[in-house]
Parts: sequence; structure tokens; C-alpha cells
Amino acid sequence: MTMATFKLRAVTPDNSNDHASGANTAALQSHERVIIELIAASLEQKSFLAVTTALVNELAGHLKCDRVSLMLSKAGRGGPQAISHSAGINPDSKVIQRITAAMDEALDQKTAIIFPDSKDDSLLITTAHAQLANAESRKAICTVLLTHMHEIIGAVTLERPADQPFDEQTVFFCQRLALLVGPLLLLKYQEEYWLVERCLGVVKNQWRRLIAHGQYTEKALYGLALLVLLVLIFANGTYRVKGDAILEGKVQRMITSPIDGFIAEVHVRAGDIVKAGQVMAGLDDRELQLQKLKLQGEYDSNQREYRDARAKYDLTQVSILSAKMQQARAQLEIIDEQLKRLVMTAPFDGVVVEGNLQQALGSPVERGQVLLKLAPLDDYRIILKVDDRDIAHVNTRQTGMLTLASLPGETMRITIKSITPVSIAEDGRNYFKVEAQVEQKNNLVRPGMHGIAKIEVGDRKLAWIWFHRFTDWLRYQLWSL
Repeated sequence: MTMATFKLRAVTPDNSNDHASGANTAALQSHERVIIELIAASLEQKSFLAVTTALVNELAGHLKCDRVSLMLSKAGRGGPQAISHSAGINPDSKVIQRITAAMDEALDQKTAIIFPDSKDDSLLITTAHAQLANAESRKAICTVLLTHMHEIIGAVTLERPADQPFDEQTVFFCQRLALLVGPLLLLKYQEEYWLVERCLGVVKNQWRRLIAHGQYTEKALYGLALLVLLVLIFANGTYRVKGDAILEGKVQRMITSPIDGFIAEVHVRAGDIVKAGQVMAGLDDRELQLQKLKLQGEYDSNQREYRDARAKYDLTQVSILSAKMQQARAQLEIIDEQLKRLVMTAPFDGVVVEGNLQQALGSPVERGQVLLKLAPLDDYRIILKVDDRDIAHVNTRQTGMLTLASLPGETMRITIKSITPVSIAEDGRNYFKVEAQVEQKNNLVRPGMHGIAKIEVGDRKLAWIWFHRFTDWLRYQLWSL
């Protein structure tokens, strides 16, 4: 319907004297009570059809009308949706066509029409109303408009016997009722919309507000939103895949316990820089020293007996004692080697990336237990954890940027070297390990540091960059159905 302002007929009651004024006030109060009762009766109904049927029936009874017809132009087809005391409406019948023509006549002129009109307003066209009145034994007819937010949304046509014309108070009552009941009927009808229809209705309402006079702030906001939308659709941006990063040494040496023993000394901890040959930790050697003394004593005893046997030319005893001496000597060499290994030294220049044994002095350790982990300072790699939803966009030889948590003000250029083709599940998500290398070394970087890396995939539309995760998820969900 048009957004033009409709014309409200000036039919307010006459207040020429005090007595008439008091009577009119009482009539207005009575009308207000009736309007409230009619609206309350309509609100008790659940569907749009039930609301309109109850409204026309109650209105016909209150105003003693032969017939009351209601049309909501928003409801689609032309013609009334409800007629008082009528179970069904046949749009092809002559009566319905005449009623529809009378309603359209009022809608086209955007004003209420009273026929016959005692004021004889020659500016109004009442042809359709005259035809309806003549066809129905010269009835009196009144058509008022239903409105919502200054927009005409329908009409109500009331028919009475010719000897009961519509006076000014009755017309004024009908117009006030139409003003109040119009938004209610529209709301009830919109409640029965499908979701798509509701969305389209919201869009239409916003469009009407946008093209209406004024609303400059809202228009500016819509213009800004449209500009942003155009930028998202047509502008390109660099798409980057983000992933958690950790630095690892390319060569990592595990310092393990050579025997079952106890920690005796610790000289380094995680993060310390060590030189090749520097003592880092040591185990208690007292047990091995006792074993060595015992074996040395056995060796010396066997050696003396060996000499006595040779002096006596006891070749059998000499052979036995010689074997025992060789066995003891081998055991002593093993213990000497174990004693050397109890002192753990750095195999190369590097940094201790794991191990904090200061709080474990005197505690027992098992053979093969990892005590310290050492990595070179200048030879490391970067391991990225890339979400499995983004791994398809990552290829070798792509470049990116890395920022470490300990060096937030610096970024380093990285190059992708390899992609582990196995997914790993962690913390409720799947990711792939991607190995990268720093293009330029930084003396402040140490293995074990954590950060965030962004791999530059290429140029994409900004809308795709921002919303492709959602569209991919939606396509996956639709496919799963």
C-alpha cells in the first residue's frame, strides 16, 4: 500500500453548549469502554481468522448493523477476510464484489466514506457505495480505514438500514476503533507468517523507513553498513592461516641416567646455556666405589695366589687363577666406565630445554630415565599446530610470520618445510603438525619458546576470509543430512 498520509474525516462531536458537552463526554466514555471490550474480546482469540470474525460480530451487535465486513490488505487477496454472521466468503458472489469495490473506493481516496453523507461532500467519489446501497434496499453505509504507523492496511465497511444513518458520534467511534484495532489485526496476521515471510516483512518495513522523510541517523548507519558490505564483497585481502607454534631444536640430546642410583649434584636447569664438556649433573658413586674396592681386593688376592701357583708349577691352578683375574679386571673396567658416566657433561654447545633437578637431589633414578634435554642454540625448527579445517590451504614453500610470546614486539619470517600427514587430537580439536624454518636467525630466540604463526596463503575476498569457516560448516551440516 502507499505510504501517503490518509485523510481522517472531521466528525468529532459537537460541543456547542454545556448540556450537549456533558452528553457527548458520557457518550465518549461509553465508546471507550466498548472499544476496550471489543479489543479484549479479540485478544482472547488465537488465530487471525478468529480475531477478525469475533471483531465483526461484536461490532455488528453493538452498532446494530445488518452486516460488517473487514478487509486487511496485507493478507493477500482482494476482498474481505471476515463478514459478520457469515460462515464462509465466496469471492465470486455479486455481494462480495460490491463490498470489495466499496472498500477499494475508500482505500483509493485514503479517507472514510459515509453514504448517504448529510454534508454532501462533492469532492468524494461514492459510486461504489451507492451501488452497494441500492443493491441492498437503500442501506446506509460507512467505510473506515485501518491504519498502522500512518500506513493504510485495510478497511471496515458497516451496513445499516436506510432509516438508521450513521451519525457523527458513530463514525467517530468507528474511526477510533479502527485506529486501535488496525495494529492488533496486523500483528495477529504476521504471527501466522512463515519464517521467510517474516524476514521479508522486516526487510520491507526497514526499506519503508529508509525511504521515508527524515531518519537521517538511521540512513547514515544503513549507508555505512552498505559500504562495508560492498568492501567485503569486492575488496581483496591476504588470507592467513593461524596456528600455535613452538620452537624445537633440530637435534635434541637426551641426558639419561646410566645406572640405577641417586642424584648427587646438579649444576644446570632448564633455560641455562652450556658449553661442550661442561658438567651438568652427577650421580652418587659410593656404591660403585665399594664394588670397585671389593673387586680390586679379589683381583689382588687372585694375583698373589697366581704367583704362588706359578712358583710351584701348578699349571692347573695357574689357569684357573688367570681366568679369575681376567674376569675381575673386566668388571673393574666396567665399573670405571660407569664411574665416568656418573658425571654428565654437555655433548655440544646448547641450551637446556627441559629438566629441573635442583628439587630432586638425593632422589632415586632408574637406568635410562631422562634427566635433562639439550638442544643447540643456533639450529632449531618451528612446529606449527594447524587446525584440520585449514590444513587444505597450507602447502610447502609458503611463507608467513611468527611472533613469540616472550618477544611480542618482534616478528620473524618463516618458510614452510614439511607437513605431517597425520592428524593429532588434542583438547577437543584435531590439528596437523607443520614444520617451518626461520629465514633469519635471532640471538634472543631459544628452543622451547611458544608463539603464534600466520601462514600467508594468498589473496581472497574479504567476505570469504571472514565467513568461509561458517559456510564450510553449513555445507558440511547440510551434506550430513
